[in-house]
Amino acid sequence: MKINKQILSPVILSLPLLFAACSGGSAESMMSSAKQHISKNEANAAVIELKNVLQKEPSNVEARYLLGKLLLDTGDGAGAEVELTKAQDLGRSKDDVVPLLAKSLLVQGKLEPLVSRYADTQIPTAAANAELRATVAFAYAQLRKAPEAKKALDQAFASDPNNISAQLLQAKMQMYQRDFDAVDKTLAKVIAQAPENAEAMQLKGDALLESRHAADEALAAYRQAIKLDKKNLLSYSAIIWTELSQKNTAAAKKDLDEMSKVFPDHPQTRLFKGMIALEAGDLKTAQEQSQYLLKVSPDNLRTLQLAGAVEFNSNSLVQAETHLTKFVKGAPPAMQTSSRMMLAQIYLRGGEPNKAVAVLQPLLADKTAVPAAYSLVAEAYMQLGEGALAEANFEKAVKGNPGDVKSRIALAIAQVSKGNEKGFDELQAISAADKEVTADLALVSLLISRQQWDSALKAIDSIAKKQPDRPLAENLRARLELARGNKVAARTAFEGALKLDPKFYPAVTGLAALDQQDQHLDAAAKRFQAYLVQEPKSVPAQLSLIELQSRLGANAADTESALKKMSQDSPQEPGPRLLLIRKLLDRKELKQALTVAQDGVAAMPDQPNMLAGLAQVQQLNGQSAQAADSLNKWAVLQPSSVNPYMALAELYVATKDRPAARQSLTRALELNDHYLPAQRILIGLALDDGKPDLARKWVKTVQTQHAGDITGQVLEAEVEEALKNWSAAALAYQAALNKSPSTDLAIKLHHTYVMGNKGTEADTFVSRWTQKYPSDVAFVYYLGDSALASKKYAQAETYYRNVLKIQPNNAAAMNNVAWLLNREKNPAALQFAENAVKLQPKQAPLLDTLADIYASQGNIERAIEVQKQAVEIEPQAYLHRLHLAKFYLTAGKKADAKVELKKLADLGEKFAAQDEVKRLSVGL
Repeated sequence: MKINKQILSPVILSLPLLFAACSGGSAESMMSSAKQHISKNEANAAVIELKNVLQKEPSNVEARYLLGKLLLDTGDGAGAEVELTKAQDLGRSKDDVVPLLAKSLLVQGKLEPLVSRYADTQIPTAAANAELRATVAFAYAQLRKAPEAKKALDQAFASDPNNISAQLLQAKMQMYQRDFDAVDKTLAKVIAQAPENAEAMQLKGDALLESRHAADEALAAYRQAIKLDKKNLLSYSAIIWTELSQKNTAAAKKDLDEMSKVFPDHPQTRLFKGMIALEAGDLKTAQEQSQYLLKVSPDNLRTLQLAGAVEFNSNSLVQAETHLTKFVKGAPPAMQTSSRMMLAQIYLRGGEPNKAVAVLQPLLADKTAVPAAYSLVAEAYMQLGEGALAEANFEKAVKGNPGDVKSRIALAIAQVSKGNEKGFDELQAISAADKEVTADLALVSLLISRQQWDSALKAIDSIAKKQPDRPLAENLRARLELARGNKVAARTAFEGALKLDPKFYPAVTGLAALDQQDQHLDAAAKRFQAYLVQEPKSVPAQLSLIELQSRLGANAADTESALKKMSQDSPQEPGPRLLLIRKLLDRKELKQALTVAQDGVAAMPDQPNMLAGLAQVQQLNGQSAQAADSLNKWAVLQPSSVNPYMALAELYVATKDRPAARQSLTRALELNDHYLPAQRILIGLALDDGKPDLARKWVKTVQTQHAGDITGQVLEAEVEEALKNWSAAALAYQAALNKSPSTDLAIKLHHTYVMGNKGTEADTFVSRWTQKYPSDVAFVYYLGDSALASKKYAQAETYYRNVLKIQPNNAAAMNNVAWLLNREKNPAALQFAENAVKLQPKQAPLLDTLADIYASQGNIERAIEVQKQAVEIEPQAYLHRLHLAKFYLTAGKKADAKVELKKLADLGEKFAAQDEVKRLSVGL
């Protein structure tokens, strides 16, 4: 009969297979087959046969034992533990099972359970006991319990001096101790005893690399290990790492192909594929591998390092920062160099030069620092406007590699620093011949520091020609124009930088700063909003926008809510929490600020800025001991930084613990004996202790260390001023002013003349300075403030009007003239006040003055309207609210006045004028 196969059901079709599976051979035949597979090193086939045996005979102790042993050999520690435990329960000899059970725990990383269970276990058979003791010793070694590890290892050798596992562990411990002669002897003995032992050969390769850097011999040893055991993963990895370190990518790729045949999906194989793809510029493949690794081993350091580098090269900077930050936090220092340098570049592009400096510090402290690290930190200092520090680090960068062009740049910089103008010619020659911009950056830094603007612009033009598609040159041009006061040209340059790179954050912040200077806060906010469309996770941009919105009148609760959300979205970013702390401190909410700071440190225990913020809040809450503890933790995290010691010194000064303050300052000066802030505090302590000679001694030290600048003269003047030696102070200020004329020094010298009752000298100096610098608005404004403080109102008005002659749109001077005119009941006051507010409509102090003038002239309703605006803009400026309450009372609006006075009364000690509040509240 012909059967139509199309109508056979799946059940019928499966019956032959079912019968075949059920009708297999006996347990004895399958057991025999399994042992044959084991003898041929066919582990997978043997495992299948043994499982079939156990389906028929679950209590077969031999099958359980052999299956557990095979699973252990293939790396399945958990499965091995299950089967070996059952074998032990079924009566398998302790000598056979216990050493293997201990190894199954070791494979799983169950180190504590292993030593807890077997630390004191002894087995009668010497060889088995030695194997167990060696495993226990290895567990102790991984737990970093060296004495216990040594004791267990000695016990292993006591049981069996020739135990292979014990000898291999001994070799590893000797290698850790860098005793390579002993390593060679131990491995030679093992290889003589067991020439087929792949692990011994792999360790030999490790020792050759570590002790003699004998790469070729090490590679031969690793290859021999693979011949002995084709699944020796460590040898495959060591071969490829060695070839990659030799820049032999072709050989590494060839060996990776061989590794892939044995370990096609092993994470180590994937890692190497990603690394080689990244090196070849194949970002797609590199990203595929890194994404796979992030799924299977998201916290693995090598995974994070690869993923960070891939995202960095893909210009996904926010994601790159996340991966690289986690990597740097957990990786040993020797592995961190490239990742720290990538992080620094991310911070520089994101307009966070302070972060760039911080992340590079460990590299700069290392005597073997790569020159590129100094170049990056120099670029950061340029962004910060620290020309001297930028110049010093450029010099270190080029000195670090005397074999290339950079060494010539270093020599040129050194020549310039010594006054040899040929150094500039040399830098220009290097710039003309070199495609890189290091020489140009050094030139720009030097020329800007000397205010040689035109020459600096030519150097910037050279950078623009070499990097026509990058925003660096336009950003430098903008910074130069700002330095010489040309805001229009600076704005044009910043806009040019953004055309080249719309995500170039320093240009965004530069333009926003100019907007704010022009009182266009809305425009500045829009810039950050536009940037956040492109980079929605940018923390600096979000924080800048929140700050601007706060200044534009955003509700304090909304601001705090936004910062709390940012803290939740970016839990490892300190910025949002630190800003929230500052906002809470501004409102005197000390307890809330403390909670935020404590939560921040709990989330980021190794974040220095967070610890510093916590210490500040603890101190304000009267917790000085806890603050000191936080600062000491900061010092442990950054042992080469002076900052935690300076913070400790300031804390101890505040708590009047002078010995502890001096100790902290001494530690800071041990790290940097030229550190001026520490020297300043020591000078202040000496003066407070009534030891002027000691203060002067410190001043002399500073003058010796800083002979080329005015620092020493200024400190001398300040010391003499503190001692009320006005003539000596004036001489020192004059010496500083002769070296480096500045408005600040001019103000200080004039003040010294006034305090020393040298009226003639003061007037002579004013005349001389204003003739030489007729456009020095700040000095004239100071003269107005000085006259106002002395109640010389007519003179003050004259000075403020002189400011307006130089700067007709100076709203502050306009406001002060208005206040002075109103004091004299001059109706012209209103016009000045209204003009000031038109120029700066969101400035609460100006609105306060305008409201007062409206009230003085009888327009009380208009006064109330304007004063309400002032209170809305600055709700924490409580005097504005008090003025509003007074205006309400004048207008007969007692209910409204009562509301405002109640708010002030509820502030308690936060508002000092409570007596006035009580007086005004009587009868309401």
